[in-house]
Amino acid sequence: MPNGFRIKMNLSSVTYNATRDIEKYSAKKRGEIQDVIEDGTKTVYDDALRAAPYGHTGNLKAGIGMSVRKGMEAFGEVYSNAPHSHLVEFGTHPRITYPKKKKALKFRDGGFARGYIRAGSMSKKPFMRPAADKNKPRIEAEMERVLKRD
Repeated sequence: MPNGFRIKMNLSSVTYNATRDIEKYSAKKRGEIQDVIEDGTKTVYDDALRAAPYGHTGNLKAGIGMSVRKGMEAFGEVYSNAPHSHLVEFGTHPRITYPKKKKALKFRDGGFARGYIRAGSMSKKPFMRPAADKNKPRIEAEMERVLKRD
């Protein structure tokens, strides 16, 4: 399982029970359940990728990935391995920079600043949660349709 930032999508009890008790269904029905999981994961991934802001390096979008596990432990996940993805999703508080060992901060351009510097805060730009929330009803409805069909 990849490391990184994840947002959990709590699905309805019908969908959760279908994936938890997948072994009690026929092979055809298991395949349909796994297809719903795979399609839903792909849709959430596409929406998260589309909604993620593109920065100077493109590392945020490049860090978004997905994985789908089929079989008796079927699940799908969308994640972001970019180290700053949680900061973009949730924003930051005002940041203050202090000199570490000296009385003044030295900048790369050769300048100095005495004391501390307020760097401001970063507003949130969610991309994972909106993608999950947008697709949750469709995934649940599709799962219920598959389970009710004989």
